Amino acid sequence: MVEVGGWDPYNVTEDADLGIRLAAWGYRVDVIDSTTWEEATPQLMPWIRQRTRWIKGYLVTAAVNLRRPARWLRHNGGRAALTMVGLIVGTPANFLLYPVTLAFTLCAWLLGPLVQIRLPHDLLVLGLTNLVVMNVLMIITSGIAAWRRYNWRIGIFAVFLPVYWLLHAAAAWRAAYQLIFDPHRWEKTPHGLGVLPREVVNGWGSEDLRAGCGLPHSLS
Repeated sequence: MVEVGGWDPYNVTEDADLGIRLAAWGYRVDVIDSTTWEEATPQLMPWIRQRTRWIKGYLVTAAVNLRRPARWLRHNGGRAALTMVGLIVGTPANFLLYPVTLAFTLCAWLLGPLVQIRLPHDLLVLGLTNLVVMNVLMIITSGIAAWRRYNWRIGIFAVFLPVYWLLHAAAAWRAAYQLIFDPHRWEKTPHGLGVLPREVVNGWGSEDLRAGCGLPHSLS
């Protein structure tokens, strides 16, 4: 980590920042096939604060790395650019634009077109198909993943994904506000409120559990 510049104390999403820099230095960043027992916070406002922190960190990571976009592209290449645009830039952008596009769509359906813009009919059909089909596919794939990992009682909650995206949108706009007026605020959020599986408890000491698995009252 020292080789790539150390820890950035001003970036509140340290994994995104370090992952981008490690990849730029030629290291491979991958996902370990394992299970984490750390839980997301189950309460609404702490959840909003947590997502605000993550999204703000993505915005800071993008801003820092793309100060000289042409130089960054030459150094990192096309594949890294796809990751930067699709994940680091694309995630906040999607959440910021989601309520805007949703509002325009609902207004167009309920009130008719507010501004007369002549578009080819095929393009309009493609846009509507993309809106409906892609949203349905996201719900189905998320439901299947939760069903396979847990059970159908969990998977069925995937139908609430549009509400989940709206909550992310609220966090994204909050992150954009903080980026301007309070960019380095690190809002601690509680997690780890459930009971760990018996096999995990039997294999660890209490101090190890608190340090490594996030027992009640832990913060991140």
